[in-house]
Amino acid sequence: QREDRKLRCRLEDMREKDARFCTGLKRRTKKYRHALRSMQHHATWEFDKFAGQRAFSGRLNFNQDEKNVKQMQPIIATQKDSNGQWQEAANVKELSGGERSFSTLCMTLALSKVSR
Repeated sequence: QREDRKLRCRLEDMREKDARFCTGLKRRTKKYRHALRSMQHHATWEFDKFAGQRAFSGRLNFNQDEKNVKQMQPIIATQKDSNGQWQEAANVKELSGGERSFSTLCMTLALSKVSR
């Protein structure tokens, strides 16, 4: 019976540690997600600011799929067409070589500002 009591105490200790671990993990995960969203918002704002220096407009689109590696894809509105509307390129391959280089530079500069 004495060993039975020791085992119960150890089991209770393990349950308490597990509960504290789960609580801490949830708190850290929530803080991580908040920081990630904040950085993504800031990077998108910086990207649009840099793109705007050459009369472009754009945003960064972040892949939020938990199963895959986090990825970014710039979406850039290039120039106004004959109707005065911005032409948006959702795929970087749709951009010309210069536009692609410029959007890559803007993305790199935006990420460097956020990573400081």
